[in-house]
Amino acid sequence: MHLSFGPEVTTLSMEDGSAVTAGPSPAALADSCFRHDPPTPRELEHAIDIVEDALMAAMPPRGSGAPLTTAEPSLRLLPGFAEVDSALSRDAIEGMFQQLVSLASGSPGSNASVLADRAVAAALLITREYMHHLDFDSISVAHAPAV
Repeated sequence: MHLSFGPEVTTLSMEDGSAVTAGPSPAALADSCFRHDPPTPRELEHAIDIVEDALMAAMPPRGSGAPLTTAEPSLRLLPGFAEVDSALSRDAIEGMFQQLVSLASGSPGSNASVLADRAVAAALLITREYMHHLDFDSISVAHAPAV
């Protein structure tokens, strides 16, 4: 499956050409939830609730351990994720999200400058929730799917 962000929504595209709109885009999520750079712990929790509710309402297919792909520029800013074919495991995404939580709690880490960006923080949060709730083992950088 392929993860893409539009101006307002996040979409999962399947190999058969079908797609599911499942929640807000990072821009929409940041605009509705994040009032601070970096977001506060309360803002992160509110954003998680919104993404989880959207996933439950959309009921996208589960990845069942399959890899997820993306070509999203905001995600390609994450450390180790800039080049086509680079990949991050679910644990690596979770680790970066925990760095974001630490940053939100006032403890900057090695990736503070990247994670403090609202768009990157929202994209990371959405990706983390998709990978966790839809059971994707990894996410890799791919060329955008043909539309």
